[in-house]
Amino acid sequence: MENVREAVVGSAALDFVSEQLALGKTLARRLLQRLTNSPGLIVAPVPDDVPESRVLGFTEGLWPPEPEESGASVMARDGSRWRMVPKRNLDSWLIEKIRAHLAREGPDSRICVFENDSASPGAPWLRLRPIHTLTFDDEV
Repeated sequence: MENVREAVVGSAALDFVSEQLALGKTLARRLLQRLTNSPGLIVAPVPDDVPESRVLGFTEGLWPPEPEESGASVMARDGSRWRMVPKRNLDSWLIEKIRAHLAREGPDSRICVFENDSASPGAPWLRLRPIHTLTFDDEV
């Protein structure tokens, strides 16, 4: 992953984050309540080559749209030929941040919880994943 800086986006991001959490289910809405009461310091990971003018463009994303976008990959010209390459994203940065946070106090003292608003508790693919799954009513 390229070099990433943490840009302080502060209150400029608060409306966007609040809107996104309001679209979620129980976990997201509880986080929204907490965020509203005490937003703390809001930072965003930004690759070094992204200009400052794009940092606060929350609805456009960090990079301009790639030509020929398709799912998780894009078509890129390689001389006279086209080839599939992964879309740029910050997944590896985020994974490392979560891993470091979980490892900070020992393997059994921290957890990380994600809300999957497109899954249902009985979805067969959940049994295939090597993760613990929690449900709340009809939510995963």
